[in-house]
Amino acid sequence: MIEDQVSPKRCGHTKGKMVVDRDEAYRRIKAAVDARDQGQDIVILARTDARSTHGIEEAIERCKMFRKLGYYKYSLIYYTFLLFCLSKYLLNSLKSLLFFSR
Repeated sequence: MIEDQVSPKRCGHTKGKMVVDRDEAYRRIKAAVDARDQGQDIVILARTDARSTHGIEEAIERCKMFRKLGYYKYSLIYYTFLLFCLSKYLLNSLKSLLFFSR
């Protein structure tokens, strides 16, 4: 599991966590992909905590780049994550609209 948190890592729902910049996050993924492509028997899973620190748009952009870098050859996990994020984002937006329309 490759993550983009600053070390030492904190639990995903703990306050005060920070993520590395995009370039560092991409270098981490690329290093794992290179190792796999050189014959290491590994499956690479990548995750980001950028949603809680930089917003949903940043998290989605990072995930798109993780996929382009080849973090996981099969995109089911990637699309499941995107659907989850988008559904939560849309649900929260809908709740805001309904709350303010009363």
